[in-house]
Amino acid sequence: FSAKILEDILKDSFFDVKLVVSQPDKRLWREQILTATPVHKVALENGLEIMQPEKLRENTEFFEKLKSLDLDFIIVVAYWKIIPNEILEIPKNFVVNIHGSILPLYRWASPIQESVKNWDTKTGLTIMKMSEGMDEWDILSIEEVEIDLRDKSQDIFDKFSEIWTSLLSDTLKKYISWEITPLKQDDSKATYCTKISKEDWKIDFSKSSKEIYDMWRAYSTWPWIYTYFKWKKLDITDCFFDSQEIS
Repeated sequence: FSAKILEDILKDSFFDVKLVVSQPDKRLWREQILTATPVHKVALENGLEIMQPEKLRENTEFFEKLKSLDLDFIIVVAYWKIIPNEILEIPKNFVVNIHGSILPLYRWASPIQESVKNWDTKTGLTIMKMSEGMDEWDILSIEEVEIDLRDKSQDIFDKFSEIWTSLLSDTLKKYISWEITPLKQDDSKATYCTKISKEDWKIDFSKSSKEIYDMWRAYSTWPWIYTYFKWKKLDITDCFFDSQEIS
């Protein structure tokens, strides 16, 4: 999600990217090979300066680097860390977040999977100002996207990829020209979702076939739902809902 947005931002002349910030690279697989994050890879491919701080809080060196860049905006996508107030105060305007739901619905870590799993008929991209709270501050714009009853999470990512860069650039242009008034969220309507864990995509056969099918839609193409058969783990890469009609 983040890497694709960065790629698209680099193609839009409205943006002049001064610095890319990513999670630290991680050691993956049995061989524990140090592997660059997808965002890191895009930055390297495009000759961009990148920083990968282990922590943000009380990171004076990182704060000073951001201040030195004279930034208009900081754009945050799926970073999964609380952005401290010291960073929120750095850009001339504000820190922007792109979130994959119609806020205040589905705050936090896995909004796309949650909306698919719940068989929602629509979702959307929200462009918002950031605060130290998770997905709680003022909304700048929302563009809705329909969820087909057979869409998987990857299909929603694909639909988002068609609109996110134009939505972001149009929103910031309108904000700069005073055409947008930030809208406060109604906290009483907020719902929340969590980071995806292994238990989330393990099949519970006490659930209905529809619920299992929706789980599969939500966790395809990553990380797939799974079960065990004769002590072997089976990933379910394809399935269908056996019904006369899905409605």
